[in-house]
Amino acid sequence: MSTIKTIGVVLLAVLMTTTVVGASAVVAVDRTILDADKVSTTFENEGIQEEMTARAREQVETEVNNSLQGEELPPGISIDANSETVARQAITESYVNGQLTRNIEAIIAFLEGDTENLTLQMNTEPVKQSLIDQFDEEAVTVDTVTLTQQRDLSTADGSIEITDTMVRRLNEDQAGYTSVRRDLRAQQVTDLPIRIRQDESVAVNTVELATAIDLQSAQGDIDVSDRMIEDLNRDAAGYSSTRSDIRQQIQSASSRELSSTEIDQRLRLINEQAKADAAEQARAEYGDQVSEESLQNIIALQNTVIDGLTDPDLDSFEAYADRRDSDKRALEESLTADLNQRLREISADVQADAAAQAETQYSDQVGNETLQAIVDLQSTVIRGFIDPDLTEYSAYESQRDANETALESAIASEIQQRIDGQVDDQISLGNDLDENTGQLETVQSGLGLIGTLVFVLPLLFLGLAALVYAVTRSIRRTVSTAGYSLLVGGGIGAVLGFVLVGRVVGALESSGGGGSAAEEAFIDAFAALARTLFNAHITQSAVLAVLGVILIVGVYVESRRGSSPVRE
Repeated sequence: MSTIKTIGVVLLAVLMTTTVVGASAVVAVDRTILDADKVSTTFENEGIQEEMTARAREQVETEVNNSLQGEELPPGISIDANSETVARQAITESYVNGQLTRNIEAIIAFLEGDTENLTLQMNTEPVKQSLIDQFDEEAVTVDTVTLTQQRDLSTADGSIEITDTMVRRLNEDQAGYTSVRRDLRAQQVTDLPIRIRQDESVAVNTVELATAIDLQSAQGDIDVSDRMIEDLNRDAAGYSSTRSDIRQQIQSASSRELSSTEIDQRLRLINEQAKADAAEQARAEYGDQVSEESLQNIIALQNTVIDGLTDPDLDSFEAYADRRDSDKRALEESLTADLNQRLREISADVQADAAAQAETQYSDQVGNETLQAIVDLQSTVIRGFIDPDLTEYSAYESQRDANETALESAIASEIQQRIDGQVDDQISLGNDLDENTGQLETVQSGLGLIGTLVFVLPLLFLGLAALVYAVTRSIRRTVSTAGYSLLVGGGIGAVLGFVLVGRVVGALESSGGGGSAAEEAFIDAFAALARTLFNAHITQSAVLAVLGVILIVGVYVESRRGSSPVRE
C-alpha cells in the first residue's frame, strides 16, 4: 500500500476514533440526563421528592395556621383542624413525584425542540380538593351557649332579663330548661298575686288576691282582716266562723238589738257596696296589666269572696267553694292566655333585636348564609326561653342541634369557597423566558445536535470504515482499523470518564455545605446525575474497547490461519 493511502487510512482511523469517543458521550447523555425517568429515579433515590414533600407540607401547614389565626369567626364558633394533619393529607410523596416528573419531561421536551413553548406548572387541584374535603362541617364546632351570650337578650323596657347563667342552664337539661322558663315567666307577673306552675300555667292565690282589696264597709259596720279571709277559704268551720264574726260586728255596731232579717238587709247593702269598691280597686290596680277578660274574671272571683263574707243566702261552704274554684279556673286560664300572648310579642321583639345585633357585629366577618344561620340559632334559643309551645327540652334540643349543624355546614361551605377561590387549579412555575431567549436557543440547538449525533455518529463511523475499505480494498485491514479505533476510542473515553467524574462530582459536592436541606438534596441529586452520566460513558467506552479487542483478535487469528477467505 502506498504512503498516501497509508496516511489516508491513519487519518480515517483518527476520525473513527474521535467518532467513537463522541458517540459514547452523546449516547451517555441521551440515556441519562435526557431521560426523564432516569432523572426522576435519581431524584427519588437522593431524597428530592421527600425533601420537596416536607417543604411543601411545611408551607401548607404555615398557610393553614395563618389562615386559621386570621379567620375572624364569632365567639362560640371554632375550627378544629390540625394544620400538620391537613398538610400531610393534602401533600403526598406520590403527588410531588408526579408533578416533578411531569415538569422534568416538559423541560426535556422543550430543550430537545419537541415543543415550541415551555410550560412549567403545578397541578394543585388535588391539593385544593384535599383541603376542601378536610374543612367540612365535622371540622367546625358551634358552642351555642358562648355564641348566644354575645347578645343582649333583655328588652329595652326591662320586662325580660336573660343572664348568661340562664343561657347556660337553658341548654343543660330538662330541669334547667324548665327552671329558667319559669323564672322568665315570673318576671312578667311580679305585680299579680299569682305564681307559675311546673307546666308553666298560671296559678291564682285566692286569699292573696282578696286580701289585696280593702273590704271595710263605707259605714264602718264591718272590718275584714286577712286572717278572716284565710279562715273563710280554709274549710266549712272557718267559713261558718268568719260569717258569724261579720254578723256579730254588725250587731255590735248597732245601738239596739237587731233581728236576723235586719242583719241580712244590712249585709246585702254592704255586699253591694263592697263589690262596687272592689271592682273599682281591681280596675285601677290591674287594668293596665291584664286583658279585659282577665280583669272581669278577677272581679268575678273577688265578688265570690265578698259573697262568701256578706251574702246571707250563701251559707253553704260547699256552694261557695264550687263558685270560687270555678271563678279561679276561669281567671287562671285567661291569665295564662294573657301571659302567652305577651311572651309571643316579646319573643318577636327580642329575636328581631338579636338579629340586628348579629348583623351589625358579624356582617363584615361572615357571608350571608352563615349570618342567617347564626340568626336562626339565636332565634331558637330565644324561643326556648319564651315560646309558650316549646315546653319540652327534647324538642328544643332537636331544633337547636339542627341549627348548630346548619351553622357548621354554612361555615364549612364558606371556608371551602374561600379555598376554591384563593387557590388556582394550576400554578405557573414561570414561563416568562423572553430575557433568556438567546441562551435557550443555544441549549436547544446543542441538545438537538446531541439527539442528531446519537444516530449520525454511529453512521459516520460505518461510513469512515467504508472509506477505509475503499482505500485499502481489504476487509482485514478495514476490520483491523475499526477494531483499533474502537479500542483507542473506548480507552480514551473511559480515561476521560474516570478523570472527569471525580472532578465534576467533587466540584458539585464541594459547592454544598451551609445551605438548606433542600439545596443540599438538589446538589446531591445533580452529583448523582453527573456520576450516572460518566459511569454510563465509562461503561459504554469499555464495551467499545472490548469490542475493538475482539475485532483485532479476530483479524489476528484469521491471519494466523493463513486460510482466510478474505483478500489481503
